[in-house]
Amino acid sequence: MFATLPVSTECVVAGYSQRPNPKTGRIEDQYLYVARVSRDAWMQLNFDALADVDSIEAFDAFELKRDMSKSGVLKAIEPIS
Repeated sequence: MFATLPVSTECVVAGYSQRPNPKTGRIEDQYLYVARVSRDAWMQLNFDALADVDSIEAFDAFELKRDMSKSGVLKAIEPIS
């Protein structure tokens, strides 16, 4: 997004999964993470060495909302308003 819109200074990225609600059994969209990413923080990533970037740790540089266990299981969250 930053390459396509050079005047933008931040973006919000959200990831969700469609999972069954254990109360109803119905499939629901459940947000797993939301990140507000500033251009300055994004530019700190070394795009020439992406193999060396840990994506979980990289997200810590952004305003991030997620509920993740130590084993990496993501639980549903309420998105940033």
